[in-house]
Amino acid sequence: IYITEEIHNTGLLSAIDMVEVNPTLGASSEAVEATASLAVDVIASSLGQTREGAHASISVIPAVKSDTEQLCL
Repeated sequence: IYITEEIHNTGLLSAIDMVEVNPTLGASSEAVEATASLAVDVIASSLGQTREGAHASISVIPAVKSDTEQLCL
């Protein structure tokens, strides 16, 4: 999924061809659900959907302001 997110970030993606996805070959209903869900996730991340927690990183934690500094703002 990381790779498809990065491909989206390039802005160069113009087509997607999802091949070799056959959920009917799954041994159980859980396997069928997992296969279909993964295919949807790959396509969605290619189109810009991000995983939860994949937000911009913060390199410095802001210092806590004292009560008087907060009141002056």
